[in-house]
Amino acid sequence: MSLKINLLKQKRKQVKRPKQRKIISGLSIFIIIIMLAGSLFTYVYYFILLRSLNALSLNIANYNSEIAKYKEVEEKKSVLNEQLSKIKNIYSKRVDFEKGIEEIESILPAGIAAKGLTLDRDGNTEMNVIASSSAEIEKFVENLKSLRERGLTKATLGKLSRDKDQSYNIGLHLEIPKKEEK
Repeated sequence: MSLKINLLKQKRKQVKRPKQRKIISGLSIFIIIIMLAGSLFTYVYYFILLRSLNALSLNIANYNSEIAKYKEVEEKKSVLNEQLSKIKNIYSKRVDFEKGIEEIESILPAGIAAKGLTLDRDGNTEMNVIASSSAEIEKFVENLKSLRERGLTKATLGKLSRDKDQSYNIGLHLEIPKKEEK
């Protein structure tokens, strides 16, 4: 009797197991390598994004500081415009004393001299003059009537008296117009 023993079958089984182990090991190593590469890629991508975020944050900070400067300049501009409007308002209410004095000088006849002149901010003027004769006073009063046509809005004669030296004192009230804008 002869026995049949097949030794090759066992050998094949033994050969298959190490191949399966090698394939599983290779796949495991391959998966680990892919996972490491993916992790490395993720880390590099994260690092790049972090640098970009820092650069953007710096740009935003710079823009915010520039915006703050622009707001400060805008506030200063509005304050200056407000002050300028107040100055214009004051200037428009300002009395043109120079024009008023020129007008007064233009109506003084040759025989009359100014003794005193008082000007106030409202455009009111008190003037005292000395005249040697009543004819000069009459001429001066006639000249006062023409002041309304020359630009002074109001000219009225106040007190009239005669001093010890026989000269005349005239109290004159003139309303001088406001200064014109140029």
